[in-house]
Parts: sequence; structure tokens; C-alpha cells
Amino acid sequence: MKEVRIKINAQQETDGEVDEMELITEAEMFHDGEWTCYRYEETEIMGMAGTTTTLKVKEGKIQMIREGELLTQMDFETGKTYRSSYQTAFGELSLQIDTLSLSYSLDPNGYGKVEISYKLSIDGTLQSVNRLNMAIH
Repeated sequence: MKEVRIKINAQQETDGEVDEMELITEAEMFHDGEWTCYRYEETEIMGMAGTTTTLKVKEGKIQMIREGELLTQMDFETGKTYRSSYQTAFGELSLQIDTLSLSYSLDPNGYGKVEISYKLSIDGTLQSVNRLNMAIH
């Protein structure tokens, strides 16, 4: 396991309004079979205090697993639709993730960039178009 720093730029577009957030956090980088994994603690800034996020990257696919106060697994693969549940303190929601684009460039040490663009629907209704850009140092 190795310590890395991740700079996350998150953009969420809802009804023509764009919200942007930036977070710089420490993470643990490790390998799990064919996946390169990054685990970090979420913050209040992102609205997810008490949650641990694990980002898993492998050829053509990314998974984001959140555990703690929030519980979900989101799968991203260009051109594919995945369904998942999102468990919160207020109940469970049904998610649909439509990946618009996915790219990453990681060196053998796990440093590099991860970019994801996706549509998020909750209970069948489009909520937002999201973009995540992560720089791993």
C-alpha cells in the first residue's frame, strides 16, 4: 500500500445550472488483482462525511464504491448503462448510471489522471450530468 494525493474536480449540471467542487485528499493506493485501487475518506465539503470511497480502475472500466454513512457501488464503462442502489440514512434510492466518456492514464506507480463523464438518474428521472476529473500524485 502506498500513500498518494488525489485532486478531485467535480462538476454537476442540473437543469442548466453547473455546480463545481474541488477536493484535495490523501489516499491509499493498492492493487487488487487486475484493479488499481485508491481509497480515501470523504469530507463534508463533498457532502459525504463519514463515508470511505474506493475508486477501482482496470482496462476499460472504473468502479466507485462508497461505504459508511452512504452505501453504493457505481460502475462506469463507456456507452454502457448500470443500475445500482444508493443507501442513505433517509432510505434507499434506485440509481441509473449512463457513462458518456471514460479515460485514464496511469503510470506503473499508479500516478496519473482519471476522467469520467456520466448521466445520473434517480428512480428513473434524470438528475444531473456529472464530470469527475482526478489527478493522482
